[in-house]
Amino acid sequence: LESRLKAESSIMGYRTGYPSLDNRWGGLESGKVYVIAGRPKMGKSTLMLNIAVNVARQGFLAHVFSMEMPDEDYGGNGSG
Repeated sequence: LESRLKAESSIMGYRTGYPSLDNRWGGLESGKVYVIAGRPKMGKSTLMLNIAVNVARQGFLAHVFSMEMPDEDYGGNGSG
């Protein structure tokens, strides 16, 4: 905390491209796994890919894993 307070920028990790997330999390840290969860069709995949692109544009590697499931796997009604 002290190093973040003394630093010119409070973002110590990789920037997500979303200032509100960066300010809350302090950026993404190497070696950690971040899970984006929510109901279907809420924009999780779009958010995840945008964050990955923003990290890659900074010259860092970004790994993306999607655990999408067909409707029948989570009890959906087949409407997507």
